[in-house]
Amino acid sequence: MAKEKIYVPKSSGKLRTWKNSNGEPQETLGISFHVESLIDFVKKNQNSKGWINFDINKRRETSQYGETHSISLNDYKKEEDTEY
Repeated sequence: MAKEKIYVPKSSGKLRTWKNSNGEPQETLGISFHVESLIDFVKKNQNSKGWINFDINKRRETSQYGETHSISLNDYKKEEDTEY
């Protein structure tokens, strides 16, 4: 059974397409966070070494606010090697 994703609260990801000075199309993924919400989330979800990892996933549909990507916690933990 798939583990339920934990989304970063008050976060946003938007893919923006623009043209560079040569007229070639470029893409930028802009991400935004509400500062206080992000600080609280990081403090609660950092790993034992003080790190936090995020996954940025493409949404199935663009939201009403133009969000094309979602941001979730990557809480993968490597299983310890065990000897038999």
